[in-house]
Amino acid sequence: MSGDASSCQVGAVDTYVPGLYQPATGAWQGVCVASGQDLIGQYYDACFGNDATPAACGAFKATSSETAMCAACILTPVSATRLGPIIDYGGFVGRNTAGCIQLADPDGMPCATAVQALTGCELQACQANCPVTSVASLQAYLQCAADADSSGCASYSAMAACGQALDGGPASICDSAAFKDFYDAVVPLFCGQRATLDVDAGSSLYPPFTDGSAATVQENDAAAVDSEGSAD
Repeated sequence: MSGDASSCQVGAVDTYVPGLYQPATGAWQGVCVASGQDLIGQYYDACFGNDATPAACGAFKATSSETAMCAACILTPVSATRLGPIIDYGGFVGRNTAGCIQLADPDGMPCATAVQALTGCELQACQANCPVTSVASLQAYLQCAADADSSGCASYSAMAACGQALDGGPASICDSAAFKDFYDAVVPLFCGQRATLDVDAGSSLYPPFTDGSAATVQENDAAAVDSEGSAD
């Protein structure tokens, strides 16, 4: 399919059953801290920012073992057993709200599970019919997901509404309105040092996509990235 608006329609989700919860990789892993450098900010600029390119993103990861480990912490494929703060869905990347809730609020697992189940339903409803190859096709996918939330995925959407009512609680950082805001707030929780954020994670811690050339969709929770490369 071409991925244009005319081909992007909500698919059937009658057979959708959420899989096992994919837990977050962990909090305060400390892999994006090196000699006082802002590796988290550098990765964003190289791979997702307005001036990002596949070459710049690749160069960041190739700079050292530290930058490679930082990049691997930040971005994980959706197929991974454990998920980092940003998830590669193939063609676009999005926030790991479920994982953020899990790490930020020890009592938030029911909500984290519900949020992840809704994302899975949206993927089943829209990913095959709405391949993302550009910012415009990402917008079409997001519209499809919104339509699915009020139709075939409505029951999952209702359960995941907890993720939109986090204000004032320990997981309030997980509800940032824009992708960049989420990135700045949550990536340090996963990949930085504990002093980076004032969040108590508790004792229960356990453009087409190319790794660059990202076109961030600030009003949504995803970014389209250049399709020439491959996911980590």
